[in-house]
Amino acid sequence: MLAKPTITIAWDDEVFADHLGQRWSPASVRLEWPAPDGLRGPAVTVEVIALSRPGMTEVELEDQHIQAARDVLTAALLAIEEPIYQSMLPPPSRSADKKPVG
Repeated sequence: MLAKPTITIAWDDEVFADHLGQRWSPASVRLEWPAPDGLRGPAVTVEVIALSRPGMTEVELEDQHIQAARDVLTAALLAIEEPIYQSMLPPPSRSADKKPVG
């Protein structure tokens, strides 16, 4: 997939505060790649929340939403890869010349 996706951030002015008083802004970040002829193009939508400070510009808040999407996607990729990575590791080697612990 060489084409770059279109990135769309959908959010509104809905901001909520947590029990510590920190303000958060929910959003949907959608990445959509061009569709090959006659097929549906691949897409990913990530639901995120980002820290929102009073006086932030729209660009600053959208940057926070993009960073939140990066964090979620990174965690998702690590979770997907973990079982594959674990199955690729060789079993621990045991050497006959080492003395048992204890």
